[in-house]
Amino acid sequence: MGFKDLEDLYNTVLPALKSKENDLHLEKYVMITKDDIWNYLLEKKWVLEDNLDLAGITDDILCVDGYKVSEYVNMKKVLGGNKHGKKKK
Repeated sequence: MGFKDLEDLYNTVLPALKSKENDLHLEKYVMITKDDIWNYLLEKKWVLEDNLDLAGITDDILCVDGYKVSEYVNMKKVLGGNKHGKKKK
């Protein structure tokens, strides 16, 4: 992809993340943050993808379903934020 690491990619697409965060807030998903969008796409969509490019990543950000991100965030809260479903002590 031509990026040093995920942080470099994150910083590149940050304007799209902020824009989508604002859109979702207007749709009443006020608790969703740009990091929630990023983590949802990393864990649920992009992990399954090969040959991602910047245009596709940006499109995914701008077109992500607020309801699905909301469900993801709520599930993370229920599971204590752990990817493996274990509650933190």
